[in-house]
Parts: sequence; C-alpha cells; structure tokens
Amino acid sequence: MEEPIRITRRELLKCILAAPLATTLTGLPTSPAHAQLDEFSPPEWEWLLLWEGRTLIDNTGRDIKGNNASLFPTVRYTTNYSQLLWTGYKLGGANVDYRVLGRSVDFSGAPIGQGWFLIAQGTITMPAQRWFRVLITQGHWDEYRIELRSTPSQIVHSRLMARWDYLPK
Repeated sequence: MEEPIRITRRELLKCILAAPLATTLTGLPTSPAHAQLDEFSPPEWEWLLLWEGRTLIDNTGRDIKGNNASLFPTVRYTTNYSQLLWTGYKLGGANVDYRVLGRSVDFSGAPIGQGWFLIAQGTITMPAQRWFRVLITQGHWDEYRIELRSTPSQIVHSRLMARWDYLPK
C-alpha cells in the first residue's frame, strides 16, 4: 500500500491559488520538484476548531463559554460551515440539558427576524467523566448558541468544531 501524501495548509493554499495560474502558463516548462503537486487532490472537507474550554454550569441556562446573557452567541461567523460537532465531558454525575439555537444576522450584526431559532435539544445522560458527542447537522446559520442547564452545578469541558466543505455538494 502506498504512503498517503502529507501536505501542509500553506502548501494546500498554494495549490488552490496556483491552479488557475497554471492553466494559463501551460506552455512554460515545469520543474520536477512541483510534479508531485499535480497528483494532489484537495480533501472534500475538514473539521476546524471554533472553541475549546470549560465552564461551570447551573440552572440559569449558560452557554458552553459560561455566558448567561441570551443575546450573545456562543460562536459567530459560521455561515460557511455545514455541520458543527460539540464534544466534551462532564465532571458531575447529574444529567445536562442542552439547547442548540441558531440565527441569521445582517451585515451590521443585528439579528434578522425573531432572533434565535431552536435547532436541537436533548439531555446528556452519561455518567461522570465520560465523553459525549453532539452532531449539529443543520448548518449555515450566522451565529449559534449552545445553552446548558444542570440542577446541581457541575463543570463541563467542551470542544466545538465545525465542518468546512471545500467542494460544493
């Protein structure tokens, strides 16, 4: 089996930016060092880290960053992402109720329409110190808010990642 080609983000950016230029310069001789780039095809998608941290949650409806003001989003500028993946673990043994909210904003950042729309909700019933994962498949909102509630206070470690599609579907 052949070893996969490893390429850095900078090299990938060079491939993407140089591809239109290469079609106009087809008559010029190429060096053997760049022959391997012609065989490379970029990935169709990639997971990007949006936020990672921990917060103390209680029954007030805090987001994963610890903010309890419902006007503020957890993450913004997420229009280009098709999915979000929230992974983490909780230190306490109590259940955690979550709500995922999304909204669109105009160019000045003001919410469009009635504000937040409920995308998903549920309860995390894992025992203490176990990993959980929530996949948010309704993407392309401008801003998201992930609210958490727990009757006894507990610490939740979270990692929020977004799927960025390189190629249109």
